[in-house]
Amino acid sequence: MIRPLIIRTIDPMRYLGRKFLLIITIILGWINVPAQAFLLSDQQDLWPVMSQTFKIPVDTDKADIQNQIDRDLNHPKYLHKLTENARPYLYYIFQETQKKHLPAELALLPMIESEYTPSGRSSKGAVGLWQLMPETAHNYGIKMNTWYDGRQSTIVSTKAALNFLSYLYDQFDHNWLLALAAYNAGPGAVMAAIHDNERHGRPTDFWALHLPKQTEQYIPKLLALAEIIQHPKEYGIRLSPVPNKPINSTVTIQKQMPLKTIATMAHTSVSTVKKLNPALKREATPPHQIVTVVLPENKKPEFEAHLKNQKAIDEKNLDHYSVQHGDSLGTIASKYKTTIHVLEEINQIHGGLIHIHQALLVPKVITQTAKEITVAEKKVTTPVVKKSVNTTVATNSDEHEYTVRRGDNLHRLAERFDTTTFHIMKHNHLKHAALSVGQHLLLPNA
Repeated sequence: MIRPLIIRTIDPMRYLGRKFLLIITIILGWINVPAQAFLLSDQQDLWPVMSQTFKIPVDTDKADIQNQIDRDLNHPKYLHKLTENARPYLYYIFQETQKKHLPAELALLPMIESEYTPSGRSSKGAVGLWQLMPETAHNYGIKMNTWYDGRQSTIVSTKAALNFLSYLYDQFDHNWLLALAAYNAGPGAVMAAIHDNERHGRPTDFWALHLPKQTEQYIPKLLALAEIIQHPKEYGIRLSPVPNKPINSTVTIQKQMPLKTIATMAHTSVSTVKKLNPALKREATPPHQIVTVVLPENKKPEFEAHLKNQKAIDEKNLDHYSVQHGDSLGTIASKYKTTIHVLEEINQIHGGLIHIHQALLVPKVITQTAKEITVAEKKVTTPVVKKSVNTTVATNSDEHEYTVRRGDNLHRLAERFDTTTFHIMKHNHLKHAALSVGQHLLLPNA
């Protein structure tokens, strides 16, 4: 297919637009305001904004590029799918390319690598939007374990991929086509092809190299996409709109947390949390690992507000409760044997107004078992006591001494040893719920 004539001629409107841009640039230069920021502030769609920063030249006279453009134009639904898949991630990745002063075309690379699918996997073991191999991921510090695969994290994988591409760009003398070829085939394969051409007196640019067929098609695919995305109207293509603003946001979670808790605190669904965070392989974040979690942009403030109160779960012995239909603060207070005032204070509620599915912090209810233990303890003769770090514990044949480890808290220990936080605190004469590593506690035998 021959590229539409309008591309090869001067478009009067585009010409006038450039004149207008020049005038605005001169005027805004007088008042020290960036022209691009002024002109782009009202643009709602990211595609035209991003395409203005494309830097890699596209020679449409190259047969491989023109043939790839023809193939793409013959499958408009597939092109639309690619642009639609990119919607949740494109704004973030584009912004990262700009922070690193990299070509915006790199934000299109996941279209070729994974069709912009974070869960994408290849038969060779590459994973994620950027199809990172385990060795590359390891070299760039990406964690991969039974709980978590950072290659499927948009944030983690994008940072690693862009750093790797920057390294390749430097390695291949600031030549983006060679750097991109090395990203696909490996730097060793590209370097070997260059040396082979040098020995035979042939050019060493990308188009002259003998590379694996997949790599020879890789560059034309990217450049064809960049050309079409930069001129969609001229090619008669409709791109799925992508907002020129953040769709999602990130929060940092310092300790292990169930996905259900994250969803409740953000007032969203577990399925949404899983969809935005495919790096999380289980129903909770990894233990002993700080992770960055993606949430819908409008859910971040509510999550962070609840996260500030998260300490209270350990320090004040509280539970999470999701407001149900027909609930009021009065009925919830009665259920958890507390008062409306207490609920309002720990949840920072004013006027007693709550809404369905709202996440509340509520006092843990002492179970019947705990009550029976408390009564029984009062009847037991005072046991022999031995002193330990920061607390005093009693000996009993049904119990054993436990040394607090990093990551322990009362709630986890209660679940692990089939008891209650109330019993642990009372039986070990604890005045507060904070534990310290190395502290000795008397716990039931598991």
